[in-house]
Amino acid sequence: MISRRSSELDTSPPFPSRAPTPIGTNGGDHNKGKKSREEKDSFFSKFRSTSRPASPGPGGNSLSLPEGEELRRKSFDSAQPDMNVRYGNFPPPPEIAPFFYQSVDLNSDNGKGSSAASSSNSHARSFINKRSHRRTKSSDSDSALDSSSKDKDSAPPEVIYRKNSDTESFSFPNLIITPTQEKDDPFVNLKKEKSWRKKPFDFRKLIPSNKLTSCKFPVVDTNLDDMNGIINRRNHRLSGETYAIPPYMVDDFLGNDMEWPPFPLTSGSEMWSPPDSWAVIKPTKEPTILPEEENIPTGIENEKWEGEKKNFCIRIFRPDATFGTVNCILSATTAELFEQAGYTGNDNIEDVGREDNSYLVRFTFRETLEEGTLSTFQHVDLQARNLQTIPIFLYRHAYYIRSLNVSKNLMLDLPTDFIQSCTQLRELHLSNNKLEHVPQSVRHAEMLSLLNLNSNSLKDLDHIALETVGELSELSVENNLLQSLPENYSQFKTLSILNLANNSFTQFPLVVCNIQTLKELDLSYNKITSVIKEIGQLINLRRLFLIGNQITDKLPESFQHLIYLEILDIRRNQITNIDSLSLVQNLKVLKAEYNNITTVDLSSSKLQKLILCKNHLTQFSLKGTGGSLEKLSLANSKLTTLPDDLFEHLLFVHKVRFCHNQLTSIPMTIKSMINLTHFSCTSNVLSSLPSEIGSLKSLCVLDIHNNNLKSLPKEIWLCENLVTLNVSSNLLDEFPSPPDNIQAGSSPSSRTRTQAPLVYSLKTLLLGDNRLTADIFPAVSRFTELKVLNLSFNELDEIPTGGVANPHLSELYLSGNQLSSLPDDIEKLTNLKILHLNGNKLQTLPAELSKIKNLSALDVGSNLLKYNIANWQYDWNWNWNFHLKYLNLSGNKRFEIKLVPQHELNPPRGRILTDFSALRFLRVLGLMDITLLNLTVPDESDNRRVRTSGSEVNSISYGMADTLGKSENLSTWESVTPKFRERDDECLFGLFDARKGFVQGGQVTKFLHDLFPSHFKLELEKLKEYSKPRENDRQKENEFVESALRRSFLSLNKELGTKVFNSSLDGDVYTRDSENLNPTSAGINDCKSGASGIVAYISGTTLYIANVGDTVAVISRGGGSALTIAKCPDISAEVERIRQANGFISHDGLVNGEVDVSRSFGHFHLMPIINGNPIIEVVNLSEQDEFLILATRGLWDCMSPQTAVDIARTEKEDLMLAAQKLRDFAISYGADKNITVMIIGVGDLFDRNIRKKLTGRDKGKGLDEAGTITLFGYSKKRLRIYEMPSDSTMARLEKEIAPPTGQIALVFTDIKNSTFLWETIPVAMRHAIKQHNTIMRRQLRNIGGYEVKTEGDAFMVSFPTVAAALLWCFTVQLELLKVDWPQEVIDSDDGKEVYSITENELIYKGLSVRMGIHCGEPVWETDIVTGRMDYFGPMVNRAARICNAADGGQICVSSDVESEIRLLDEDNEASSRKNSTGGDDDSQEMMFPEYVIDKNITALKKMGFVVKKIGERKLKGLENAEVLSLVYPEKLKGRLEADEVKARNSVAAPQTIEPSSQILDPFDIRSLGYLCLRLERVSSGYVSQRSSRNSRTDYLTGLLTFHVKDNADDEELLRIFESLITRIENVVARLILKKVEKFAGVIEQVGDAVLMDPDNILRALQMYTQLSHNH
Repeated sequence: MISRRSSELDTSPPFPSRAPTPIGTNGGDHNKGKKSREEKDSFFSKFRSTSRPASPGPGGNSLSLPEGEELRRKSFDSAQPDMNVRYGNFPPPPEIAPFFYQSVDLNSDNGKGSSAASSSNSHARSFINKRSHRRTKSSDSDSALDSSSKDKDSAPPEVIYRKNSDTESFSFPNLIITPTQEKDDPFVNLKKEKSWRKKPFDFRKLIPSNKLTSCKFPVVDTNLDDMNGIINRRNHRLSGETYAIPPYMVDDFLGNDMEWPPFPLTSGSEMWSPPDSWAVIKPTKEPTILPEEENIPTGIENEKWEGEKKNFCIRIFRPDATFGTVNCILSATTAELFEQAGYTGNDNIEDVGREDNSYLVRFTFRETLEEGTLSTFQHVDLQARNLQTIPIFLYRHAYYIRSLNVSKNLMLDLPTDFIQSCTQLRELHLSNNKLEHVPQSVRHAEMLSLLNLNSNSLKDLDHIALETVGELSELSVENNLLQSLPENYSQFKTLSILNLANNSFTQFPLVVCNIQTLKELDLSYNKITSVIKEIGQLINLRRLFLIGNQITDKLPESFQHLIYLEILDIRRNQITNIDSLSLVQNLKVLKAEYNNITTVDLSSSKLQKLILCKNHLTQFSLKGTGGSLEKLSLANSKLTTLPDDLFEHLLFVHKVRFCHNQLTSIPMTIKSMINLTHFSCTSNVLSSLPSEIGSLKSLCVLDIHNNNLKSLPKEIWLCENLVTLNVSSNLLDEFPSPPDNIQAGSSPSSRTRTQAPLVYSLKTLLLGDNRLTADIFPAVSRFTELKVLNLSFNELDEIPTGGVANPHLSELYLSGNQLSSLPDDIEKLTNLKILHLNGNKLQTLPAELSKIKNLSALDVGSNLLKYNIANWQYDWNWNWNFHLKYLNLSGNKRFEIKLVPQHELNPPRGRILTDFSALRFLRVLGLMDITLLNLTVPDESDNRRVRTSGSEVNSISYGMADTLGKSENLSTWESVTPKFRERDDECLFGLFDARKGFVQGGQVTKFLHDLFPSHFKLELEKLKEYSKPRENDRQKENEFVESALRRSFLSLNKELGTKVFNSSLDGDVYTRDSENLNPTSAGINDCKSGASGIVAYISGTTLYIANVGDTVAVISRGGGSALTIAKCPDISAEVERIRQANGFISHDGLVNGEVDVSRSFGHFHLMPIINGNPIIEVVNLSEQDEFLILATRGLWDCMSPQTAVDIARTEKEDLMLAAQKLRDFAISYGADKNITVMIIGVGDLFDRNIRKKLTGRDKGKGLDEAGTITLFGYSKKRLRIYEMPSDSTMARLEKEIAPPTGQIALVFTDIKNSTFLWETIPVAMRHAIKQHNTIMRRQLRNIGGYEVKTEGDAFMVSFPTVAAALLWCFTVQLELLKVDWPQEVIDSDDGKEVYSITENELIYKGLSVRMGIHCGEPVWETDIVTGRMDYFGPMVNRAARICNAADGGQICVSSDVESEIRLLDEDNEASSRKNSTGGDDDSQEMMFPEYVIDKNITALKKMGFVVKKIGERKLKGLENAEVLSLVYPEKLKGRLEADEVKARNSVAAPQTIEPSSQILDPFDIRSLGYLCLRLERVSSGYVSQRSSRNSRTDYLTGLLTFHVKDNADDEELLRIFESLITRIENVVARLILKKVEKFAGVIEQVGDAVLMDPDNILRALQMYTQLSHNH
């Protein structure tokens, strides 16, 4: 049984034949033959009974014939009075009008009728109607079987008489009978000897033995895939020769086992054979008698079953939406259907069918298609009509059909005679029909040019010779099971478009390369691993799609032969090189996202669009594009620099994207892009913009947020068409003033303006998260056309009068500043619609705010608001802003709203000011943590959310923030259930976000919000074992909860689907059920809508996350590391599951071309391709976990999980403020979609006892330093961006601790073989070293360490405790394994991936960092130049030498550190006895030693670690030996095994890890390098006078010393030495050539002379030398 949409099972009787209808009419009197309501009820009432519907006839219920047909039948019967033939309810079709049938009794040898025969035939007709849905004409003939008694001497049984012919003929319908003259009869002798009349004919002989089923009546075969017993190939009318048997000899051949005659028909004889549409079955010579004792199984045919048979329950619906439930044995595909929907064997699938599963599958009786339903016969669309064959009426209009669409008709058959009649057929669509073989009749469509076979079950095409269709130009076989193509398909002569996407090809089909007429080839989403070189034979190919394969390595050089190729799409592969595409002359569009391309050097003169996002690009060069390229995207790569001449080859480009790279600067040649309109370079490390930016006169959008810009060039004012400027998350402290000399713009209108062009063009200015003060407003006030202004999270303390008084301003964002009041002239913002003021210090809002009539969104949450409702004349009241849709007052804990009598308020015009009744358009009302006294809040609806709860659940704090975006309706609902199941340690959080559908709004999400808690509670109660105590079986308990979560999602999705499909079906339009639910309350009003949903269930200290859709959960762990939980896989990762459910992936990455997720609530038209089976993950919470973020897609489209965690941690003491900050950051980055953020403080589960003991803490604001506890035992002040001005990302992290003094722990780090890597892959190393430094510094901030100094890639850091030092080393080593390193680093010997021997876990990847730890009390001193702490003394030297003793990836510790490690397992107090003293007095005032837990020790214990002593080692430069040990985190213990294997494989098998002693002195190598550098400068002519101090800071000198480190071994030093010697030799040779350059001509002539007469020339030179010496 196949998954079908509603009404895909048609069990109605065959459609009655009609008289031919004139072309252009609608059917005339055809409606007279339609069944009445009573007849329909009578017909379907038979289905409710256990017996089959009785055959139409006397005494039984039957359907009346049209008047014209009844008269025609009577006149025909009167012409044959002795035959006594009855047709039943339906007349024969017009094509066989001269024929009629006579039936005989199966149980009687004499052919006489009986009541038993009548009963048997009655059952036969019922079974035929059930089994043979595809038959139409033959069904009419079969209905003529009757039990009427026949004369013994009448015409032979089942003989067809044909009238109105030259010679009366008769035949068996199962045989090919040709009328002949007796004189020409080759059987004349046999005729005289044996007569067929002398022997009674047994009708059972007509039934082939291989077609019998266990029933009491004959079966009509409808399987045209098996033609055995149906067509006699020898006598077929399409064969070369035909053989005929006279009708009077049939009985002899059948009854006496006579052989068929070997001779052909005589010339000129007439031959007739039944058309394919009749489905006539030829009798066999060995008829089988059907057993009487066996009954037909219900719901299935004669199938062979293996294993245990199970009865399933299914519902069969009637057209009026009523249904009956039956038990039957179903095929495996039905069970698979439930499994694809997310059910498992534990869900009792056998009984699931008892419930309403209409959302998944629905079986419905349906009316037969009628002729009047089609409006045209040129383009016939019969999709999803439940057809088994072509309707009869179409035969009369076959000639006019140009395109025929019979898709979504399961197992449809196309009769050959119909296709042959469609002589004008050009397009044929057979998609979604579950075809396992292509109908052979397709070959006979001689004019066919387009054949669509998409979404079937075709495993091969060997059975169909489509190359014989001479006009076929487009063949689409997408979404099938093809693995190869027939070799003869190379014979296509006109095929130009071939679509083989979403199949199972593992190799590029060679036969395709021989179809030289191809212009478009699509092989997307297969499993092809390489492109063969024969592809160059497709010389006419213009479009090639290879998306989503497994192609590795590079593209073949034969691409150069594709001279006409214009579009190449190779996204989502593993291609590493595309340089061969430079040879493709006419390439216009190249899409290569999600590959492994590292270096690009392209040259193309016609390239228009180049998309290379999501690659490992480290080098990019593009030349020769001239004026062709229009769009360039290199986002999400690893670029650190751009070629200086790149933009010179992009003269006419319109859009450029360099987002998410490591670019530090933009080339000055940017001025060459005179047509540039959109420039995006977000999330890089730009420190400045070139002044040439002002030359871009066409620039409209400049997006450079999240960089390190400290200033903007003044020339930005000259961009006369710049509309949007986004510079959020930078380090700006001012906006530049306009340049003094401003020239008029190029446009005629700008020439009359006196101010800078930017004043008149800029409409959107985003400056959030900078260092701007109130001095920004004079510059902002210049922009007269400004509509959107974002100044959130700056240092604004006031807004001067006139600062924002722009009447055009519609959106103003001022969140996260220090504002205590609003300007008096704010009422001038007459067009203002959105105003965000949350996170400031506002105590009141001015009444002038009420005069802004168009205000629709106001957020003043997390301020210090107090409210006196009686003071409405001076304070703002919400009731004056009638158009408010979004109002948030949450987080103002001193805000109190109480009901005041109207007579005390004295409002004008009797207006009520104490409630929210006037806000009729309100969508969101936030009143969390607000005191409401005797106040009635508005009721919630599916389009209105009202939040009145507190911000704490079960002692767990949480925060909420949202925005409607551009939507007019509410689309997201969150759910918070405290004390779930009345248990203090359980709570439930949910977030449901509506996805795109026909209906925008909160109908779906409100439904999910309301019902999920009850569904989940019910599923938990069903699991009785879950209620039992399971103290020692945590794993089993987790399994129960996971099962309950999964079942809750599935049952909720099922109930949601019921809201759609619990209705009657009328013309494929779903209507509402009997409840008459309206669209605003029904939950959903179309089957294409959907929603994402994520649920967080906390039980004790266990967190369960279940997720479907694109919502994401992220937890902050281990001091700020972001961990994504239960994220739904990408569509590309679920291709196999989607394909198994008969779905496919489109070119744009959408499921079935519609939805961009593979799991979701709703989208029932794509079930089970998209199902509600959630991704579930269990997290055991610990002290290292801080908070959990649940957010919709609108947030994650703008920032990464790590960025979100970094931002939220800046306000982790007030999660309401943190949620609002995340939302506002996304807005400042350009988000315009709806966003909902929920932050849950899971860390409160472990800190609640400490929090109760602390005093003086402002939990609402989190601004006071007193009482602040940090994760690692030290305090901090609120982060200010000026504290870390060099990097905007680092500025959001924890403030760096004060340099520790006294007893401290020192750590030295170094990268293994970094010198060699810099020499071999310098470009990749530039990006790799930035990633390395970022990890080092990020973890220093999170854990609490002090960066002393760096030398090249080596770090020297200090920590107050050994526990902090160990945790930092462990965390860094683990984080380095997660980095997406450049591919060149991974391919190197020192950066390749290495897995552990026993557990096969990743232990090495990318840069390998050695570390050394030593503790003690060094000499410390503050550097007077840098102002940073520095350490000296023997303790420092020993720490450095310990690092040198380690190998890459090793953490080597001294004996003192090893002793401290042993103490970690004894007591927390023992590990803190050597705490250092900080240099910041504020830090000491903030400590609470009696309550503070050293979470570093807790984190170490939870992480686990292993220690291995390597013995006493003599360290270079130290007199005393040191006992060293290796320590690793538990996850990297495999490195110990790798070290042992490495030691055993060593030749000398040394028992030490100490590198060999240095022979070469690094100082000497460095001195040689200085000499080399000076010689190179002299050679190049670049010589300048520099002081000794300047020379040490010289850039080139720094590069040289960067490669020579004091701890370098001899092998590294030798490589550098050889390199320097070569460079010096080259310089010396060049200097010599320069010196003798002016004598080059003379020397050349002397050389020629020496060759001619060397003796004389030599004597002359000697004489010249002597004379010169004498003088």
